[in-house]
Amino acid sequence: PLNTSLSYAYASDYMSFQSNNEVITGFFETNETTHKHTATDFLVNMDPVYNYNVAKAAIGATMHFSGASTVLKNSNFTNENQIVLFTNATENNIYLSIGSLAVPNYTFSLYNLTGERVFEQKIDNPKLIESFSTDGLAKTIYLGIIEVNGQKFSKKIAIF
Repeated sequence: PLNTSLSYAYASDYMSFQSNNEVITGFFETNETTHKHTATDFLVNMDPVYNYNVAKAAIGATMHFSGASTVLKNSNFTNENQIVLFTNATENNIYLSIGSLAVPNYTFSLYNLTGERVFEQKIDNPKLIESFSTDGLAKTIYLGIIEVNGQKFSKKIAIF
């Protein structure tokens, strides 16, 4: 039942992380109490239903983000075959060389730090080097996954 909005961090301890291009998440209270940081800032002056809902949201977010990281486990992944993933910030592109993999097709995906897939493309008849636009992607670290016939190869990449 809480009203939500997506916004930038402001006047908080999150700002130093955001300035460092870190992915941040947090709760900002827009219906602030009139008792904040005063001599009357006591539990009795708080809205218990609202506080309960904020606590539920915090627990729900914790559960969501802790579960999302299972995508980034490195079991069942390999870094063989000299696969190279690199970026060219001046061109806003990611480049992928599949190295010694000689396959008719594969799927390339990018996952952000919370384990959310933010990009996926199936490549048929691949060239030695494929390029993908970084337009619309946040400046952060990603995990690139190349999937070929059920086998997965992983590479980390930073987009600046």
